[in-house]
Formats: sequence, structure tokens, C-alpha cells
Amino acid sequence: MRKWLAAVVVLAVAGILIGMVVIPAVAQGGGGAAVPTSISYQGYLTDDNGDPIPGPVNITFTIYTELSGGTPVWSETHAGVDPDNGLFSLSLGGNGSPIYAADLEGDRYLGVKVGADGEMIPRQKLASVAYALRAEMANSAFALDAPDGSPIQAIYVDNDGKVGIGTGTPTAELAVGPVGPTTVKASSPALEGTYNTPDYAMGVYVSGKYTYMADYGSGLAIIDISDPSSPALEGTYNTSGNAYGIYLSGKYACVADDTSGLQIIDISDPSSPTLEGTYDTSGLALRVYVSGKYAYVADYTSGLEIIDISDPSAPTLEGTYDTSGNAYGVYVSGKYAYVADYGSGLQIIDISDPSSPTLEGTYDTSGNAYGVYVSGKYAYVTDDTSGLQIIDISDPGSPTIVGTRDTSGDARGVYVSGKYACVADSTSGLAIIDISDPSSPTLEGTYNTSGNALGVYVSGKYTYVADGYSGLAIIDISGIDTPAISTGNISTGGISPSRRTQISAITFMYVMV
Repeated sequence: MRKWLAAVVVLAVAGILIGMVVIPAVAQGGGGAAVPTSISYQGYLTDDNGDPIPGPVNITFTIYTELSGGTPVWSETHAGVDPDNGLFSLSLGGNGSPIYAADLEGDRYLGVKVGADGEMIPRQKLASVAYALRAEMANSAFALDAPDGSPIQAIYVDNDGKVGIGTGTPTAELAVGPVGPTTVKASSPALEGTYNTPDYAMGVYVSGKYTYMADYGSGLAIIDISDPSSPALEGTYNTSGNAYGIYLSGKYACVADDTSGLQIIDISDPSSPTLEGTYDTSGLALRVYVSGKYAYVADYTSGLEIIDISDPSAPTLEGTYDTSGNAYGVYVSGKYAYVADYGSGLQIIDISDPSSPTLEGTYDTSGNAYGVYVSGKYAYVTDDTSGLQIIDISDPGSPTIVGTRDTSGDARGVYVSGKYACVADSTSGLAIIDISDPSSPTLEGTYNTSGNALGVYVSGKYTYVADGYSGLAIIDISGIDTPAISTGNISTGGISPSRRTQISAITFMYVMV
């Protein structure tokens, strides 16, 4: 006599998580992927003594409506099953007799018969999760609101599989609400986490699982962001001045430290940073950019100072250029240093000879330039109350204005990521500007932080904001890339009843009990 030990059945139902049939595909006879009609089955076959039974054997599986007796609704025989030390795996429904959703409607029991033996007693009941296969038939109506709540029922599927966009009462295979064209909006930026630094957060830089903050009177603050929803302080170093800007180079953090110039801090142990070296600039060090062996410091009244940091313990002055205004921000690209020069706009300085930098070109913005970021042939300048200025620098000797976007606050810091410029907009928080058309930048989204947004850094789906007395604000901006759906481009004709929208389910487990 044979024994049948624990058997597990697994069904993977692959489908569209929350989706609609693509109209062109339907019109051509396509559609969503079919729900699998087979179940993976694993069993262990032994004799009365518990010893594994060798093969080959024929095994018949039958699904019934009752624990005993009842009506068979499905059956399949697998011939020549050859267990490996008693263990075997099969695909029920994969041997010419598919298992359909209707086969699992109501209570169902699996009977198993090996060779000439009688069917094993008792039959095994399919657990209730097996009814997940009914997802293929869209048992229930489904509604999805837009992420920002407007419109409600942006996408709706009724019990008959009719789809509505902007309407909860679709009267056709695909029905569009009466007000149109309607747009399902993308998500807005959302706060993920915050950390209130000891002093006043001025600058920010992200590397790996840490955020490095220039925290004014408290110097350097290192924050662990491995869990962005719950950032934690990792370490600090109290510089001798007031930390404004920060830039990382290898195991060092270069801090623009106001009256104390450039501070070079060893961060190889983030929990215990130590001072490596200093250089006391002649002005007020506000921002810093590192390229190669040089640190380029925006030194306010003294303009641009270029410091050789090849020996971090003993940095030395390489060269200077006194800009016409007050150097507040700096970005280096190629052989040029781009200086946001408070009062004089953008200054482009040739640094091909760092010991003797020279002015290449200028563009006098309409406001007071605080920050600058260079991407491609454009310089993006944050210009205080004049917002974001986009300047064409393809000819560095003669830069020209291309486009502007007047933010609602005082634009201070800027970071460009893809087609977006993320602006630290002082009292208005974070402004995200679509720059895909530089001549006509548009506001994509905003998040009003609780402090004064002064610095900004983008890494992955998060924007990290140096937010004044509120410290660090971590903002999830992944939603702004969610494509909007415009109903004005959708046709409702040509969809047959057999091609109705299917909303399927994730992955389901079938367990024998």
C-alpha cells in the first residue's frame, strides 16, 4: 500500500497590476496576458513503512464539488511519473486539460489516485485563496482615484468589464467622462522624512547612505539616510567658523566655512569625523566645488579662490579671480568655473591655467545670483526674487538668456536631474521646474518645507533640502514622472465584448489542507 504525504500546489497568476488594455493592441486582436491555467504540484510518495516508492507510476488528479461523492469538474492523468527518492513535481492542467476559473467556483476538493490503487481518502480541500483565479473574470467593480484626489474615479471598471475614465457609470467598452479633455494628474512631491540639525542647515551633499550638511554655527553634520523616512545623526564636526557650503572628494568633506575659509574634514569614519587641514581664504567662503586636485571657493567679496588640495593636510592657494560682484555660488565644468556672482549675475572664468584664471564672459541677471548648476550647454542660475534663469553657455565668451521661471519665493540653490531643475526656494520650500524646453520652463510641482530652503541635492527618487532651522527635509519626487493621462486622445470604437479590460492579480499561493 502506498502513502501520500504533504503536497503543496502553487499557482502564479501574472497580470496587469492596475492597468488598462492598450487600445491599439485590442483593435488588432491583442489584449492582456492570459491568466495561467495550470497549477504547480509537488508530492512525496511512500509505502506503508515510509520508504520512498520508485517509479514510473501513473497518477490521476480529479477536482470534485464534494468531499466524497459529488461531481468531477476536472480530471487529468500523468503517466510515467518517476519520483526522485519519493519526491516529484507536476503541472496540473499542463497535460492537455487546462484548469479554468469556472472549475474553481464553489467548494472544491482534489482527489489523487496512484496506479491501480483506489483514490486516496480523504480528498484534499482547496483553500479559499484558490478563488484568486476568479480575478480573470473581474468579479468586482474597481475604481482608482488620481493620486492628488482629483478627479475621483479617474479609472473605473464595472462588473461587466466596461472601463470608464472620469466616469463611474461607463456605458460602453471604454467610456470617457462628459467633461473633457480630462487629465489624470501626476503625483505631487511628498515629504519622506526630516532631521532637525543642531543649527541652521545651509548646504547639503549626498553620498551613499549619508547626507552631509553644512550646518552654519555647528559645522558639519553627518546624517544616516539608509531609512529615508527616519534619518538619524551619525556624527558631527564643529568647524571654527560658520559652515555655508559643502562638497565631497573621496574620504574628505570640503566645507566653505565663512570667515574660517576652507576646512577639509576626514569622513572615513562618519561617526567620528576629524579635521585634516584648513586654508584661510581672504574673504568669506560661502560655497565650494571640487574638481581634480583643486577646490574652487566662492569667497564672496574676494571672488573665486582656487586652492590646491592634493595634500589635504596642507592646502595651498593656487590662484584667484576677483569678480565684479560678490561670489556666492560656483560650479566647475571643463576648463571653466561658473560663478553665481551676487549683484553681477553669472561670471564665466577660464581656469585652464589655475594659477592665473581669467574672465571669459558674463551675463548680468535681473536679480541677485545665489546658485549655479551647469548641464550640457546651459547654466541654471538661481536669482533670488527673479527665480530661475536659464543661460546658454555654448559660447562662453557671449552667454545669452534662454528662459526664465519666476518661483514664488527667493531662489537660492539649484540641482538639475534629467529634465527637472530642483530649486531651493527659501521661504517657499522646494520648486520643481520642467526644463525639457529651456526657452519655456514650467513649474511641475512644489513642496513647502517648514523652514527656509537654501541648499538642494538630488539622489535617486529623493530630493534632499537644507532647510535652515528645520534642518534636513527629504522629499520624494518620484511621482512627478508619473505620466498624465489625457482623455482627449482616447477612442472608444472598435472594442469587442471579448476584449474587455482585465484587471488581474499579483501572485497567489494554493495550499492543500
